[in-house]
Amino acid sequence: MPPTASLSASLTELHRFGPVTGACLLYKDFIVANHLPFSDKKMNHVCGTVTEMCNGYQSVGRPISEYYFGYNDCQMLVHCAGPIRLIILTENTADPDQIGMAARQFLQANAAVLDQLDVTGLTERVKLPPPKKTAPSESRRAALVSVPDEVEEETPDAWLDFRQSLIQVLVQVLGSAQGTRLVDRVVKEHGYGKRLPLKVDFRSIARAVVEKIPNRSRRRSLQSAVDELIRHLHL
Repeated sequence: MPPTASLSASLTELHRFGPVTGACLLYKDFIVANHLPFSDKKMNHVCGTVTEMCNGYQSVGRPISEYYFGYNDCQMLVHCAGPIRLIILTENTADPDQIGMAARQFLQANAAVLDQLDVTGLTERVKLPPPKKTAPSESRRAALVSVPDEVEEETPDAWLDFRQSLIQVLVQVLGSAQGTRLVDRVVKEHGYGKRLPLKVDFRSIARAVVEKIPNRSRRRSLQSAVDELIRHLHL
């Protein structure tokens, strides 16, 4: 069985971890296996954005292993491991922590096959837009993954960095999925919805997140960590 065939078959096993509605496996900008319930155009849009985002962070020495995105009627988890990018689409009822565990188990179970992947034999390539001539400070920009007809906006670097760092601070007392949901809930309560938080509100968002923690001693510990984060990011 060709490596791509075995990986495609293994990809279907992700459905047993919960309400998974689709998955796609990329090697660099080549599609290894695709089970996303999208048209070719929409699939290329999603895969292209994921590829640019992963490449962007890796190119500046700041690779992120997992990305989580919540939409009105679906969730998307992207797991990055070097040139390997695994996209998992789920219903809103799915537990992100469980889906993240499924992604890691898939990569571990198929490590031997994944290590042998190269572009030889891969014919379906993601169509990336031509590179734009941008200032050095803008070349790090990574667009927020958007599913067409839902979210079509880019997120500034500062907010991406702050959101991810704030979630990492919350992991001290919460699971990563709980921390992600808490941050997104507080942002929504600030009245933004799909609109982007403004830099001047980072402090108030961080304070509101800490206030949601019921345990007083944990709140004090988190407040110190959040204050240090804000000083570190010069916000």
